Parts: sequence; C-alpha cells; structure tokens
Amino acid sequence: MTKFLERVYQDFQEEQHNWCELPLSQFVYNELSGKVYGGYDKTHYEQFYLLKYAPLYVSEYTEVYEDFLDRYPYKVLRILSVGVGAGLDYYGLEQALKKHTDIEVEYLGIDLVDWNYRDESIDFEQVDLSDISQNPQVMAFIKEGLDLVIFPKSIVEIPYNVSVGNGYVELCSLLKAHQIVDVWFINSYIKTHNDIKGMKAFEVVLDKLAEDGYSIFDGVDATDCYSSKGGKVNYPMDYKNSWQKDLEEHCRQKCSPEQAKRCSLLQYPMLNKAYIAYSITNLKKVA
Repeated sequence: MTKFLERVYQDFQEEQHNWCELPLSQFVYNELSGKVYGGYDKTHYEQFYLLKYAPLYVSEYTEVYEDFLDRYPYKVLRILSVGVGAGLDYYGLEQALKKHTDIEVEYLGIDLVDWNYRDESIDFEQVDLSDISQNPQVMAFIKEGLDLVIFPKSIVEIPYNVSVGNGYVELCSLLKAHQIVDVWFINSYIKTHNDIKGMKAFEVVLDKLAEDGYSIFDGVDATDCYSSKGGKVNYPMDYKNSWQKDLEEHCRQKCSPEQAKRCSLLQYPMLNKAYIAYSITNLKKVA
C-alpha cells in the first residue's frame, strides 16, 4: 500500500498541479442529476482522491471484509465489486484474507471509468452497472456463481432514482435469472454529521429482491455497525510518512499561506470510526 501511494505521489510531483485549487466537491454525488461532479477519468483527480482517502478507505474495507468473512459459512467466495475504481476494497480483502487463508476467492471489478492506478492483477471490466448484461465477461462470471456484491462507496454515486437504465434493478434481475439463491451485499456508505448517504439506493435493491422472493437472513445494518460506535481507525500504514511530509512542504511552497490552510489534501484524515458506516446483508430466495 505504501509503494502504491508513493507511485501516485511521484506522478503528482511530475504533473505539478496546484492541488490547493482542487475542491472536495468534485467528488460529490448530486441525486437530482445522477452525476458526480468532476471526473475520475482525469488523472490529477485520481491522484487527489487516492492521496486524500486511500489510507482511510483501505482500513475501512479491511475491517468490513473481516466482519463479513467471520459470518461467511463457505470456502469458495466469488465477488463482484461494483465501482471498483482503483481497487481499494481489493487491498482490504487481501488484508482480511490473512485471517481466513482457507477461503478460495475469485474477484471481478467493474467500473464506468478505467482508473490509471488500479493493480493490473485485478480482473476488470469497464462497463456501467446498467449495461452489465451486455458484457460477455461479466455475464460469464455471474453464470459461474456470485456470492458477494460489494459497493465500495460507489452506492453513493450510482443513480437509483431513474426509471430507465437502473443498474440496481438490472443487477437484481440477473440474480433471479441465473438462480443466485444465496447472495451477500456489502455497502460502504458515506456518513456525515446527520446523514448516511447511499442507503436509499440499497432500498431499491432490497425492494426488487423482495419482489422476486428473497428475504434477509443475516447481516449488520449501517446504523448498527461497530464503526458507528467510534474508536480509532486502524491505518494500514503510517499516514504521516515521507511522501505525505513532502507533499505538505511542496504545497506550502507552491500555494499561498491562505490556500494551504484551506487545502483539503493537507488536512489530516478522519481518525474516528464514527464517520464510517457500512452494511452487510445476506439474502436468500425462499421457495
């Protein structure tokens, strides 16, 4: 993970962007338009996102996967990561599997954007969720079996309030069509002071699967997950390491003092689990 972020930082140094002018609002999902402002297809925005959030998110995904694997009763696990991005949940999965070495995993990530910083060892298909039935590789993967669908923050960004081209409905229809009778969902939400963003989207999934005869058998709700009770984040690395210190010095030299004070990238990361919210849900189709 440290080498990964060092490579991102090295690219940042070479591109010489004024990071203090890149607002966090570039990554905010607008429910009315169904779009994310900015674009993950821009390399400098990918760098911004990863340097700012990767340590926190990998730590979260590690603990979420550990929670899930403690509940998962089988020895084979086939995972579809929707909105895989740079594969941060895959890094978390690798860490969690160190405590579950007897589980055989097959993993496929899909995303509308082909990120520049995703590990090449991750099987990936560039496709929108609403179009997965048109992708032969994704369909072949689902036909072989699907045990877990994870939305690593992407559930906040994929539009759910659309009548045509609804990716959540498309996914649920494929589960039914291919007789996936026992499936788990992990949703990593974004929690603010007074809201948990992404939960409404998962309600679409639950409603659709309920129509198709699925019922909830196990899991943990976002409002009840242990992270909502607080505690310190277990980072996978020393966040204030050499590249982070270099980054601070570089930005303070390049930006004005006022810009540096407001810089979203230089602010310390969230250290409290009170801002982490996720859900783990096991659904089975009853006869």
